[in-house]
Amino acid sequence: MAVRRWFILLTAALWLTIAACDDLNPADDPVSRTDPTAQTITPAPKMSPGHLSLRVERQQIEVCRRPYGLAVSADDETAFVACPGSNQLAAIDTSLLEVRWVSEPTNERLFRVIADPRRDRVYAVAMSGRFLHIYNGATGKRIKRLRVGQNIADFALVPGKDRMVVTATDPPTAWLIDLQKMEVDGQVEFPTPPGSLAMRADGLLAAASSGVWRETASGPKPVYEPIYLFDPSVPGKTEDRLGFGGTQARGGVFVRGGTTLLVPGRQSATVSVFEVDERRLVRSIQVGAGPEKIVVSTDQRWAYTLDTHGASVTRLDLNRREAAGHVALPGEPQDLAVAPDGAELYLTLPARSGRAGKLAVVDNSDLMVADLIPVGHDPCCLTFLHNGRRLLVSNHQSNSVSVIE
Repeated sequence: MAVRRWFILLTAALWLTIAACDDLNPADDPVSRTDPTAQTITPAPKMSPGHLSLRVERQQIEVCRRPYGLAVSADDETAFVACPGSNQLAAIDTSLLEVRWVSEPTNERLFRVIADPRRDRVYAVAMSGRFLHIYNGATGKRIKRLRVGQNIADFALVPGKDRMVVTATDPPTAWLIDLQKMEVDGQVEFPTPPGSLAMRADGLLAAASSGVWRETASGPKPVYEPIYLFDPSVPGKTEDRLGFGGTQARGGVFVRGGTTLLVPGRQSATVSVFEVDERRLVRSIQVGAGPEKIVVSTDQRWAYTLDTHGASVTRLDLNRREAAGHVALPGEPQDLAVAPDGAELYLTLPARSGRAGKLAVVDNSDLMVADLIPVGHDPCCLTFLHNGRRLLVSNHQSNSVSVIE
């Protein structure tokens, strides 16, 4: 019964995360299946670190209904978008700037997507989903789906290994996926339901946030957020608790060679700083309201929090472990990316109903908003091409993806 209550509460928290980017209607159609041809792909050559040079929307590409999550193939030739409004994926040719394919609808609301860095394959999960969906990246045909418990919370590739981890809250488990075989080859059990994942760069350690709630007169309240550590290649049980993060802990990030873990707390408006080897919390840094995400500059000097309820970004000095600046934004941001050279930040800003959203450009030299680029309605997620030349933005209400240069 307690697990079921956690399941309901964590589902509600997930819906709140994407509430500003949601108008969903399910679809239920058969799924095509093909024999996989596991073609390898050549990673795109990386450009010298830079940032957007023109700050213009090159094109807006119509895709499937209510686009949300984005991913880019390793060779930079294809961008993938998950559409929870039509339960589909779409693929975009990044050279011709046109849709290559749209998948058949499935019976789950696909909203996040990951491109396989080794082969022409793409993976997707749904809100409160039960399956890992595996697609052929060239054709859009679904190859396989793997059952991974109830209420998927997060999924991530394991760096340097042909593996993936999917967390689900019912039962409280991390499912270990062998990507070459496309099979579940183990599970890691947790004392409480796991949520967001963070992967260390060596692929030998993963962190999962969790949450314990209690009933109050005004409704359920988060009590504490244990952060668990586990080896993403070894099945079993974990009691290895790093400590307690801020309330409603979100996806963390390893820094300083994997010795430090940063975890934003959405309700507590903090970033918890953990020393991994010592298994202890060393500091809590106050940031703006509702930090939903944290990104790190390529030189590992700075981190930035996406303060979704504070209409702001907070910059953190990772050497001093303290806040080192604050950017006020003309709206509540939905997603955040840092330029490859660290010179600029890019944030999606939805507008009022019926009005186009903006992509805010923040100059990191003075932490000022340098530009506001018009995009589609209700811009949500964003991602760079690997070569750094273009930025993609999913426009949830416009059913489109903006290409920014």
